[in-house]
Amino acid sequence: MPDKILEIENISIAYDNKIVMQNFSLQLNKGEHIAVVGASGCGKSSMLRSILGFIPLAQGKILYKGTEISNTNIYNIRNSIAYLPQDITFPCEWVREIVDIIFRIKANNSTYSKEKLYNYFKELGLEETIFDKRISEISGGQRQRVMLAIIALTAKELILLDEPTSALDKDSAQMTLDFLKNLDNKPAIISVTHDCNFAQRCNNIISL
Repeated sequence: MPDKILEIENISIAYDNKIVMQNFSLQLNKGEHIAVVGASGCGKSSMLRSILGFIPLAQGKILYKGTEISNTNIYNIRNSIAYLPQDITFPCEWVREIVDIIFRIKANNSTYSKEKLYNYFKELGLEETIFDKRISEISGGQRQRVMLAIIALTAKELILLDEPTSALDKDSAQMTLDFLKNLDNKPAIISVTHDCNFAQRCNNIISL
């Protein structure tokens, strides 16, 4: 039997009484990578933020490993989730500071292996020297891949990605997908994407 990581049951999401997503359901198992595709404004990104408890549901429920997500447990559940938003804002100047900040968070490992980080950089087509660069010196695609490498280091059971290849060329996007498939801890992954080639290489595609 597959290990169920996430169950979304008949959820609806609304802003100012306007429904942006209605009657949506999804089941995600350990090691499975699901792509969610659809037109802009159909609620894809809102769905990710609802899983994290940032947006309340108008109806339905979301379960993480069989437990319904609620205001009383969301903070603990977030400790098992990694999230990469579409627009990444960095509260620091240097790439190395990003890593230090993330691993100072109690929910993440207290230490990390720079050797393993550099191995992840290599798998994602990044040079080791990027670690010592200013964020302003690297491209949007490099920033996305740096964050994916850091997410991999945190070894979360569930990864939520919002347009993870939006700033990548075709070869880098393929490298990113291969990287996600080969993660040692076999996380469950949801990718919101407009990249059809990327979506077709995931385990399953859900169209909104």
